[in-house]
Amino acid sequence: MRTDRNASAPAFLVAPLLLALAVAAHAQVPTCPGKDEWPAKLRLDYQVTASRGPFSINGDSVLSFERTGQAYSITVDTDAVGIYHARQTSRGAIGPDGLQPAEYVETRTGKSAQTTTFDWAAKVVRFSTAPDSPAPTETGLQDRVSLLVQLALRLHAATAEGPLEIPVAGARAVGPYRLLRRGVETVKVPVGEVEAAQFERALMGDDHDRLEAWFSPRWCGLPVRLRYVDKNGGVIDHRLRGASVE
Repeated sequence: MRTDRNASAPAFLVAPLLLALAVAAHAQVPTCPGKDEWPAKLRLDYQVTASRGPFSINGDSVLSFERTGQAYSITVDTDAVGIYHARQTSRGAIGPDGLQPAEYVETRTGKSAQTTTFDWAAKVVRFSTAPDSPAPTETGLQDRVSLLVQLALRLHAATAEGPLEIPVAGARAVGPYRLLRRGVETVKVPVGEVEAAQFERALMGDDHDRLEAWFSPRWCGLPVRLRYVDKNGGVIDHRLRGASVE
């Protein structure tokens, strides 16, 4: 049987090959910004596993950061096998102490958008889901999305030795995040085996949501793994698949 060397490869072979090449190219360690410099663009791609009890689904999450002058925007899109989509956005300004959010929005499949507004002039935070329960602004206040970028690029969590304490606004309230350093370990993620500093959120009061984060100095101090555990035992595990910094 004659083989045509110019014939196209079957689609079921080409697609995995292209995906593998794309992942390999995107898995290169990025060129890091200088100390106290903010990149014009940042993109983090994660492989995501969500589980509760014996059940689990796989998905993807992409964090995109853009800066124009002293204004910034962050978008996080998380998708799971076509049945679930979540988007978190943060926009605001960059000041001497880093990111200063102006608006944070959460949107999930089947639910209305939840908006948190930061009025720094009036020193108040307002919540669309709790309009009668505003909260005061605090020094260093972040939202759930800006927190990660602030930790990586401003507070340099990867090289911090002691605990980090940051007030964080969600969709309904402002609460303290006390992140305790748990040491340095090698984590296995899609970009390879990476040495990273692990931080864990200390639970306080009635807040049962747990956060673990691994920040790698080699990867510009960025979070190479994120693990969220909710009060009902649901786990969402993010593992870095690629990163780019401009």
